[in-house]
Amino acid sequence: MRLWLQGNLQAHQFIHAEYWKSNAPLVRPLIQQSTLWVVREGATVIAFCGLQQDFIAGFFVDEKRRYDIWS
Repeated sequence: MRLWLQGNLQAHQFIHAEYWKSNAPLVRPLIQQSTLWVVREGATVIAFCGLQQDFIAGFFVDEKRRYDIWS
C-alpha cells in the first residue's frame, strides 16, 4: 500500500491527502482481487501493475526508481 499511497499523493496533489489515506482500507481488498505484475528488488516491491481483466487499474513505481531504464 506504500507505493499506492505514495503514487496517488504525488500524482493527484489537487486532491486532499486525507482522501487517499482514508481510502487505503477500501482499496486494499481491490488490489488483492486484481491480477498483479510485481517488480522486486530483493524482497522489496519497487513497482506493481494491477489488472482487472484487460484493464490496467493502476501502475505504481517507487519514486526513487521511476527514471530507471526498466521503467
